[in-house]
Amino acid sequence: MSFIVGEVDLGPYTLSQPRFYKELPRVPRRSSTGKVIFAEYFDNPQQNWFSNDFAAAGSPTPSTAGGAITERSFDRALYGQKASMHIINPDLVPATNPDMDCRLTFTHPSNIVGAEIWFTYNDIMRSTVGGQAVYLSVEEWDVAASTRYEGRADYRTNSKHWAYFHDSVTSNIFQNNVFYKAYDDTSANRSREMWNWVKVIVNRATHQWVSIETAEGLVPAASLPNGANLNQFTSDSSFGVLNEAWGIEFAISGGSAVPTSPFEAYYGGLVVTDES
Repeated sequence: MSFIVGEVDLGPYTLSQPRFYKELPRVPRRSSTGKVIFAEYFDNPQQNWFSNDFAAAGSPTPSTAGGAITERSFDRALYGQKASMHIINPDLVPATNPDMDCRLTFTHPSNIVGAEIWFTYNDIMRSTVGGQAVYLSVEEWDVAASTRYEGRADYRTNSKHWAYFHDSVTSNIFQNNVFYKAYDDTSANRSREMWNWVKVIVNRATHQWVSIETAEGLVPAASLPNGANLNQFTSDSSFGVLNEAWGIEFAISGGSAVPTSPFEAYYGGLVVTDES
């Protein structure tokens, strides 16, 4: 028997590790595809996430470096949730490393995995002229080739478009003129506290995109404007002989901008799914 989280209230439970969908209270899932592997509210300090960019590699949350912070927050949360993951990226020296991330890895036998997440960001990210973005990424590894593949979708908060990464760190727009608002937006008070959603699905067997979905609609691999190959990083032998690893990462990318005050974003309602 299976359940779709978000349509069935399975009652309040407290677990110390990634909470599997049959034991979750209501999760605000927007997508109905896939079998849930795990979901995350970010309200349990025993579930470890870490920062790999900007802060020292492998830093556990909360993580700080040069004013950058990745930490659980009870200040702002998605709808009925208690907490979110809060990322602060001052992006003072973009050339050093413009990203501030939050990530974990897990093993699963499925070759097709998806992840969906809700996010909101501050007005400085909206108003600062530059290529800054919030993004979600699903990663997988080809151990024999020492190569990491990434399905990464960016919402560029000032440019107001969605872009995806493919081949060798190449990005292209797949949805344009997407006008999301900041949680503290100064341009439209009625639109404050807006939460936005994205889902990415990738295929580990082919190292290709399956789809990217946003509130603007579903974009299957065949409709991506510059092909469906995943972003590729060579010389990554993180997992030795292990070939069942997946990575989930969400972050603020500072792009080329140097803001007058830090970029900030909150992430909540993460659901990771088996899409095979």
